Amino acid sequence: MTGGAASGRPAFAARAALVLGLALMAMGQTVLFALLGPVARELGLTEIMVGGIVSLAAVTAVAASPWWGRRVDRWGRRPVFLTATAGLGVTTFGFALTLQAGLAGLWTGLTAFVLLAAARMIYGFAVTGAQPAATAWMADNTSEEERTGGMALIGAAFGLGAILGPALAWAMSGLPLLAPLYLIAALALLAAGLAWLKLPETVPAEAAEAPRLS
Repeated sequence: MTGGAASGRPAFAARAALVLGLALMAMGQTVLFALLGPVARELGLTEIMVGGIVSLAAVTAVAASPWWGRRVDRWGRRPVFLTATAGLGVTTFGFALTLQAGLAGLWTGLTAFVLLAAARMIYGFAVTGAQPAATAWMADNTSEEERTGGMALIGAAFGLGAILGPALAWAMSGLPLLAPLYLIAALALLAAGLAWLKLPETVPAEAAEAPRLS
């Protein structure tokens, strides 16, 4: 049975908002992997420091996942997804500015490592709610027959983003080095706007069917 979508099958725009937001999150990851090597050399970061920046962000995301999972049920699917998508835009922009300041000579070495690791950990915390929110929203809005396809769409969005990230970095190779990060930040804020306009809140089917207590 379907959950919160009153009209049955959720609108195309709502699914598009989910797919766009999730794809941009994967793009942000893979674009960074393509850019971090050359930027690290400019900033005097060692390979261990680069690995530390990536690992600390991943650890933060893993640690935050249960907390965000509970927020999905308490706050709702839409608020958590909006928070994560807007968070992607804001934190990616902040990370790019931190890199830009380092390339301008404001900080290098250990100072750059600490600032970049902190910025990336904030990113890891901010965006982690997107997947549980999208998964829960899709479960609420699909029948048992449609659910596998809906969940596959979520996985496909991440896969598509992972492919497009390096392609974007290559396509923008003639522009300033950090241009792909700024573009993803801007697109993420646009995706948050689309989700704000087109992604309705939902209620799980079992909650919608539960008898109301007087």
